Amino acid sequence: MRLRARRPLAFGSALLLLAGWAGANPPVATTGPYQVRVDRLVLTWHYNQMAAPAPANANVARRTGQLFLSVSPNDAAAAQRLWAVTLRDVVVGDAKRSVAIESHGNALDAPPDDVIRAVIYLPNLPLWADRIRQLSGELEGFERAEVVRVRFAFRGGTPEPETEVGGVRVVVRSIEQRERRATVRMAAYAPPGAQVVSPTADQTWGVRIVGEGERVSRAVAGTVATKPDGSAEFTVTLQDVPARPESLEAEVLLRSGRRVQYPFRLTDLPLPVRPR
Repeated sequence: MRLRARRPLAFGSALLLLAGWAGANPPVATTGPYQVRVDRLVLTWHYNQMAAPAPANANVARRTGQLFLSVSPNDAAAAQRLWAVTLRDVVVGDAKRSVAIESHGNALDAPPDDVIRAVIYLPNLPLWADRIRQLSGELEGFERAEVVRVRFAFRGGTPEPETEVGGVRVVVRSIEQRERRATVRMAAYAPPGAQVVSPTADQTWGVRIVGEGERVSRAVAGTVATKPDGSAEFTVTLQDVPARPESLEAEVLLRSGRRVQYPFRLTDLPLPVRPR
């Protein structure tokens, strides 16, 4: 592991000292078709005074931490099925004692990709602890995942309002076009118990407008709002929109079937020492 210390930073009435490590051989746990590892750990010491640098006998109010986890699927299909990581138990300690501590922030921060990441916040790390003895949790995924492709034909200059493919209903809310640029607003509705997400990491949902001579627009930005029922509303900005559009196309990743849990456990992670 490589220790990295940073100089003190003063904010408000407290002084912060930060240190972290990013190991060349980080702890790894294999569960099902996934590997879970701690990529990075950053600790922050919060002091009850203003000073730069902090004296050795400064009163430390508390210590917090951020764990950066990565999940590496064995293949693209496993990446598509995965949807959540939950941390169940964080136990810290030293040579004499151990204690379970609080943690927050278990959501995955990206759609399907080669490596999926999550950030875990530790709001109260005991000052006496010198290692994380155990970090356990579970990954949760769906039994199946498939990319559903939809196509809306243009009629009279506007696309059809909605279509349904493979149990997924997709609705075109609006298209606002100015010269060669367009903003497309759409919604996708999953069957009961299923979930729809973007199959692309940039949240553009494979949206494109195809015109005469196979001229195709280019997606440059996308945003999404997911719903508790598994549906999603998304907005995509397109450039180079054909002058005579023939169809609007999109892709939706449908996750369905039973939920599958993959427990994992990482042990013995040394905590960085306090910078001087």
